[in-house]
Amino acid sequence: GRRTIPRAFAVVVLALLLSGLAQAACFALYIAAARGAGGAQLLWSATVLEGVIGTMATVALGYWVHPAWFLFTAFVGFNLLQSSFTGFCLPERVFGRLRLFGCQPKKA
Repeated sequence: GRRTIPRAFAVVVLALLLSGLAQAACFALYIAAARGAGGAQLLWSATVLEGVIGTMATVALGYWVHPAWFLFTAFVGFNLLQSSFTGFCLPERVFGRLRLFGCQPKKA
């Protein structure tokens, strides 16, 4: 017989692809803004695009795959909110210590 792909697997793959494309687009916008193109408006657009696509991907995962993905979305949203007020970003610290994605360790 004909094999079918489980719906949950297809949704996960689609969500990861969309999220990856959004990350790549945002990275290009961040680089353009860092080089002087577009200024603060371009940075704001990249941040909004990244947030909207990322949120849509995890909401889709929560709806079609497992409701626990909603907890992940809430955790990321809370982290972004507290980071906007405090300036503390845990992933930035972790990536800096591991020297991933071009991040550098914070100076004490």
